[in-house]
Amino acid sequence: SYRGMNEIELLVMAERNGDSYYTPDVIVHRDSDLYSMEDLQGHTFAFTDPLSFSGHMVIEDYLERQGTVPERYFKRFFYTYNHDKSIWAVANKLVDGASIDSQIYEYAKLRNPSLTDNLRIVSSLRPSPTGPVVISKRVPPEQKAQLQKIFLQMNQDPETGEAMQQLIIDRFVIPQPELYEPLKKIYRRSSVIL
Repeated sequence: SYRGMNEIELLVMAERNGDSYYTPDVIVHRDSDLYSMEDLQGHTFAFTDPLSFSGHMVIEDYLERQGTVPERYFKRFFYTYNHDKSIWAVANKLVDGASIDSQIYEYAKLRNPSLTDNLRIVSSLRPSPTGPVVISKRVPPEQKAQLQKIFLQMNQDPETGEAMQQLIIDRFVIPQPELYEPLKKIYRRSSVIL
């Protein structure tokens, strides 16, 4: 989906509990009377970033399938430019709902349970592959292979492995480019200009 000035390719992808997928989750405040994505119609919503899949694109795709767009579906929406800020905005009732990455939500539950205790997941949308580590296509093949080997072995070092666990990553694995094709299609038809 990236269409920047430099051509890139996948280097590795993250894995957690034997899985390289996460779910985009829609959250609301624990005390709200909202229990589904449909309940959020006519309410306020926080997106993370225009280019974030879990924090924006998946909701835009969901709404397109319903024959609508965020401007018509939500009373008001805005961008927080950070998943943590979206979590904070919902927990503090500045907004009725937000969409976030399930791995980031898991991380937030470990790091700040007093905040996430105020939240409730009302919808988990279709699973998506974890964000990959990418590299410029201009990097020589032997250097790419060395970098890939480093990533693939990171979890074997006790100190690095522990740091990865803090980031909700068990290990890095060889990427599967075909997993990203559905996401590319969503980005291509999006109103977001890349």
